[in-house]
This record gives sequence, C-alpha cells and structure tokens, in this order.
Amino acid sequence: MRSKGCEPDPVTYNILVKGMCDDGRLDDVIELLDRMPSFGCQPNAFTHNIILQSMCSKWMLRRCSRTC
Repeated sequence: MRSKGCEPDPVTYNILVKGMCDDGRLDDVIELLDRMPSFGCQPNAFTHNIILQSMCSKWMLRRCSRTC
C-alpha cells in the first residue's frame, strides 16, 4: 500500500489481523502486532479483541494470556 502512496490505518491492520486469524496464522499475527508501532500504528482494543476471540475459539487460552 505504501508503494502506492496509501498509508494503512488501524482498520486496515484489523482487517489483516482478522484474515490471518481466520486462516490460523497466529504466529504471523503476533509478528504483525510487534511491527505495527514501527509502521506508525498502535494495536487497539479491537485488534486485541480479534486475537482473543480467535485464540479462545481454538482453545489456545495459555497462549492467549501470554500474547495480549
């Protein structure tokens, strides 16, 4: 997006997080969370809620407590 002159906002990142969670790519989601501030965007409550719901639905409660 940046190469086209468009800066992603929190909604854009939340859509990416939701898609990756739905696809089971939780390691990629955690990496994206770590990198978001360097892109000028902080994860918000919606971002964490998406991750929590995904992890809880997959019975990943221990990992959930370490991530969020």
